[in-house]
Amino acid sequence: MTSGIGYGGTVDIGKISETVGAETDTVASGQPARQAGAGPDGQTAAEPTRQAAAPEVGPRDQARLVFASFLMLFVELALIRWVTANNVYVTKATNFVLLASFLGIGIGFLNARGGRDYLRWTPVALLALVGFVLAFPVILASLSGPHPLQGLEGTPALPQPVSLAIVFLLTTGVMTGLGQAVARIFVRFKPLSAYRLDIAGSIAGITVFSGLSFLDLPPAGWGIIAGCGLVILLLPRVRWWQIGAVAGVITLLVLESVLPQQRWSPYNKLSYIQTTGKYPALNVSANNIPYQAARGLPALHAQKPFYFYPYRHVTRASLNNVLIIGSGTGNDAAVALAEGARHVDAVEIDPVLPQIGRVHPDHPYQNPRLTLHIADGREYLQNTNKKYNLIVFALPDSLSALAGQSALRLESYLLTEQSLAAARSRLAPGGTFAMYNYYAPFLFNRYATTLQDVYHRAPCAEVGPPLGGRRLSVLSIRPAGPVPSCATYWHGTAVAPATDDHSAAAGSGRCAPTSTSRSWARRSCCWRPRTWCSSRCCSAPPGSSTRWSSRVCWSRCTWRWRPRDGCGCPGLPCCTPPSSPPSPWPGLCRRSRC
Repeated sequence: MTSGIGYGGTVDIGKISETVGAETDTVASGQPARQAGAGPDGQTAAEPTRQAAAPEVGPRDQARLVFASFLMLFVELALIRWVTANNVYVTKATNFVLLASFLGIGIGFLNARGGRDYLRWTPVALLALVGFVLAFPVILASLSGPHPLQGLEGTPALPQPVSLAIVFLLTTGVMTGLGQAVARIFVRFKPLSAYRLDIAGSIAGITVFSGLSFLDLPPAGWGIIAGCGLVILLLPRVRWWQIGAVAGVITLLVLESVLPQQRWSPYNKLSYIQTTGKYPALNVSANNIPYQAARGLPALHAQKPFYFYPYRHVTRASLNNVLIIGSGTGNDAAVALAEGARHVDAVEIDPVLPQIGRVHPDHPYQNPRLTLHIADGREYLQNTNKKYNLIVFALPDSLSALAGQSALRLESYLLTEQSLAAARSRLAPGGTFAMYNYYAPFLFNRYATTLQDVYHRAPCAEVGPPLGGRRLSVLSIRPAGPVPSCATYWHGTAVAPATDDHSAAAGSGRCAPTSTSRSWARRSCCWRPRTWCSSRCCSAPPGSSTRWSSRVCWSRCTWRWRPRDGCGCPGLPCCTPPSSPPSPWPGLCRRSRC
């Protein structure tokens, strides 16, 4: 029976048992017996002897392994969130700190039996990392201009390679010490026992950090837990300079946490500042990026008139119930109330933003006609049974990725084809849906295509001024018919809509549209034309020729064979046979139920 020791080789338990049995036989017979595992000259193998002499592990060692694993995961998550909140460079690559953590943990485990003690330097490395990030933050001061990125007090930000390199090295140093602390206890256990305890501690670290985040605890709380945990791991040989480094870390994080006009929500570091002038505003930044600005109605009319565009297409008498998803600091809710909405349901996932919005000049969150729901927008659409005369997706932009390994963000599943279909199902008869944001051209066409698929008609498109490579766009649509008072409808390039299975909105889709090529490309699970990138997979008829399989596909929505040229599930254009169809074509192509 062989027992593997993580990162430290294996021990043959059967050989150890044979060794003990051989010694017993020697005593019983009075004659020397060669120990199992010995060489021809009678020498015993070194590895089994060393492992047999190892001290037994007890409950104290088990508790220490669980605690070390807890602290390692807790610090890793804290660094991922905290560094990202203070450095815009890292915001663009949230897996950067994760990779540095993995490298450090790996180095620590490789040195589980090494003579060098990396844990003793972990407090110093952590102090250096915290000091560097606070002394040299990267702030997006504006979305345009020659120097949009700044440091403290308007100083130029460090070059990106320098900033990222220092963050990477210091993060690796911190996690190397913690990884070695876990590994040195890990190798004393049998593999399954060690993994069980390690996983238990890791889950505890994730759970505790998630709980503290949802309690809006600022970094001071994270620093106290991490610092005290380091001191416990260093006992009983902790030194005064290690305690001093831990105290320095906690002090810096406490000073950051008590800054005025700064709040930590479960998702972002929110900073806000009140500006004065003709049109005063409460400007909010999230993770050092300009995020929102709470403005009064006169300022919105003068500076951000797009808030009022959806109300051009509805009458005041029809606004019995209005749903706003992504209400933020309250601009959209204030406009809805001012436009005559009898009741407004405002949905916001971040609980701190409405708290900041209580100082909005028009006080929408204090209005008795408004009900605030702290919830995910997609979740609210699925759970509510109410019908609305107007549903608005109001600038949904969370800035928060769901995981460091992906491009998914909190709002990704709010903007899929299935989500927009759920919103349509919540519209009252004659209701209107509207969504607006600053979109890149590709995303503007993607969302317009998605609305066209869901509502079977082109949406009304109102385009505003550009901002930082994007352009303000408002898309409005009605299930009952054309949008009233619409001057321009969308007639752009069709782009494959995001779906729940492929919800990365900024992705390039599973096939590349082109206006000239009639070629076909193998993408994901089906053949599909480059001239029309449908989100549905299709396959050729069984036993069909290559020529035939390039002309038709099976539609899973209508359960019939349909031609591939833009005719698929309901919502795509209806089809008729081409002027010169192949012989079996007329029997396969029928008009769509739309």
